[in-house]
Amino acid sequence: MKNRGATLRRLRELNKLSQRDAAHLVNCSVGWLSGIENDIPTCKITDEKLAELLSKYNYDSYKRDIQGWLSRVNSHRQEFTFEGATLKYLRKKSGKSLEEVADLVKMSVAQIAPN
Repeated sequence: MKNRGATLRRLRELNKLSQRDAAHLVNCSVGWLSGIENDIPTCKITDEKLAELLSKYNYDSYKRDIQGWLSRVNSHRQEFTFEGATLKYLRKKSGKSLEEVADLVKMSVAQIAPN
């Protein structure tokens, strides 16, 4: 499923569920659900758990809404790439530590500044 995390977040929001409520609904932790919604690479989801989430989120009821939303998201998505020196400059200009930036963008320090 393309944009899996964003799609699951959108479905959860359409169902007016908080992450805590949704995690309770499918018997998982809030941290894991947040990781899945944010496409954190270390957070894995089985096909069974994905099917359970889609079922609990009434995917079939929202399928047309989600497909329209995804097409709008994909048409406006831009990817930016920066070299290390540019990222370092921007981080220092903002006055943030490497750890703060990693936390902000939901990545590990190693992903942002590999050796």
